[in-house]
Amino acid sequence: MTERTYEFIGRVSRLVYYGVSSSYVSLSASSGGYFGFLVRDLRTNQLLFPVQAGYGFTLSAENNTPIMAAFPALLGNASGMALNLYPECEVLDPGTMPITHVLEALPNKVVSLTGLRRPGELYRPFLADEGGTFTYGGTRLDRIEVFYRYPLDPTDIPGIPAGAVPRGGEDRIYATEAHSFGVVHFVDRVEMAQLLAADGQGNFDPANDRHWSIAYLHDLGERLLVDIALEPPAM
Repeated sequence: MTERTYEFIGRVSRLVYYGVSSSYVSLSASSGGYFGFLVRDLRTNQLLFPVQAGYGFTLSAENNTPIMAAFPALLGNASGMALNLYPECEVLDPGTMPITHVLEALPNKVVSLTGLRRPGELYRPFLADEGGTFTYGGTRLDRIEVFYRYPLDPTDIPGIPAGAVPRGGEDRIYATEAHSFGVVHFVDRVEMAQLLAADGQGNFDPANDRHWSIAYLHDLGERLLVDIALEPPAM
């Protein structure tokens, strides 16, 4: 059997310890109206996100813990350009980004990274260019890195536990430790389809959203992995 170059990743997860318990925070992709997947290049260990030119794309950060979660994010490119998910914020250190410029997820909830943001609103949706990049201010960005931070006060959670009085908003304090899910590189579906075909992995049509969904991988009998990031954060 020929050794493969690529493997399919359903989600990237981090184990989080709180007290004597533990659970996961995760990052996953969406493709059109379907749950999508990431692709890992086993030669470089890069995570690849197939995107379709002219269409939007989304990453979802899931908080499966009973405590709040913060998900700082940075876009960038090979030239070293870095951009906060909130472009007006010049802080690029994910551990010190003000919480007003970081996406937060309630316990057991999901937040979607659908584009650049301003506090309280979506500013510019992610829209893929030819070649699988996202352009902002004349600069092409081809990757995103999402991080996880936990709250220093676990009781500072709206409604959990019963009787808790959350500080809320910008007063909520998170640890300055920022745990990365890894750098996710955008790649045009056309290129990704060609790479997978050369690797002997199915027939992926760049124009067919379903071909870039978890359901299609199941149809092909492909193994879908959950990638567990190392060094779980402990509170």
